Amino acid sequence: MAFKEGFVWGTATASYQIEGAVNEGGRGESVWDEFCRMKGKIDDDDNGDSACDSYHRYSEDIQLMKEIGIKAYRFSISWTRILPDGIGEINMEGVNYYNNLINGLLENGIEPYVTLFHWDYPMELQYKGGWLNPESPLWFENYAAICSRLFSDRVKYWITSNESQCYIGFGYGTGWHAPGFKLPVNQVVRAWHHNLKGLGLAAKAIRENAKGEVKVGLVACGEVGIPASDSEADMQAARNVLFDREHSEDSIDFGYGDLFEPALKGEYPKSLIPYLPKGWQEDMKDICVPLDFLGVNAYIGSIVEACENKKYRHLKLPVGIGKTSMEWPFKPETLYWVTRFISERYKLPVYITENGMANNDWISTDGKINDTQREDYLNQYLSALSKSIDDGADVRGYFYWSLLDNFEWAYGYAKRFGLVYVDYSNFSRTLKQSALRYKKIIELNGEVLK
Repeated sequence: MAFKEGFVWGTATASYQIEGAVNEGGRGESVWDEFCRMKGKIDDDDNGDSACDSYHRYSEDIQLMKEIGIKAYRFSISWTRILPDGIGEINMEGVNYYNNLINGLLENGIEPYVTLFHWDYPMELQYKGGWLNPESPLWFENYAAICSRLFSDRVKYWITSNESQCYIGFGYGTGWHAPGFKLPVNQVVRAWHHNLKGLGLAAKAIRENAKGEVKVGLVACGEVGIPASDSEADMQAARNVLFDREHSEDSIDFGYGDLFEPALKGEYPKSLIPYLPKGWQEDMKDICVPLDFLGVNAYIGSIVEACENKKYRHLKLPVGIGKTSMEWPFKPETLYWVTRFISERYKLPVYITENGMANNDWISTDGKINDTQREDYLNQYLSALSKSIDDGADVRGYFYWSLLDNFEWAYGYAKRFGLVYVDYSNFSRTLKQSALRYKKIIELNGEVLK
């Protein structure tokens, strides 16, 4: 069950979740700094002020990756470390931090994959309306151009944004994430549209300002439909979960197709069109731009079947099915179907840019973190991914989420996703047994999964 030669084995993090040092190095405030100060928004009223202290410990993190055998590291740049106000003057302390991180990775044989935006939106721009402001795509375009000029001599792989589905859906729709709004559907979709325009303009800006060869991609997340049978009707129902979701004025639940369809095909799913802002058609030339690869974040799979009056119908999961500590069902075939469907529809190289599980980890009396469930998770999910590749999916790499236990957004520090255990009292790091399992998988390019 070996993977193809050159398959990229990586891991991923996000700036606000690991860096800490929110008041150091000239960094400006983000919406997550403000959101965490709102009582009751985060479990235990935690915040990312210190997180994993990776701002000071990035060299140690690089050495941990090297020990595991990681070949590529997907990390995000904090917009407000580069531009404290989101626009305007460049903060050279922030530039130096990312220069040091990038150089350290390359010196240790680890390829950087840079995400420009992973939810820590500049607070000064939020005061101007954030993604609701029609000027917001231009702010993001400017930021992307600056980062490309600064880092593209060493960074080849660029991702414009992580999971717009969550940032806009949870941040503007449900209020569960920063900036914490619960807006009417037409305003949520307005923010969505402006975000997509910004991503398209950013992709162009990266290429136009690049100092070396660059590959530009886009990352989406969503619910994965698992067909209840191999009938064509059930297969189409599962595809609809990904690409043609049911939206209404009462419920917007963005999926893969809500991002990929306009970005790659220049067409919005029909259920979104009634809520788009006036003149949206004029923006499609900026939204639909060529991309080099697609990033797929995949965690949750649901069993669905065809039905007469709806695009799909969910079936109950088996009683007592295993779940992670996020209450997400253990369904390894999720990786099979999401990569198969996305690869066949868009005909672009696919990377699993996030996949992993939260577990209740602790240090055992032997000094080890014996996370055997995570080891098995890796074995079974990667086996399903290998089968998808064997069946024709063009999957080029896998980035486990996450390198480190970290600040897990609204859950604070209660959920541990890492290959590396973090003691938040002193920021010490300890490799979990799953990290050693991943190391073996990487060494043998998946052959050990047999």
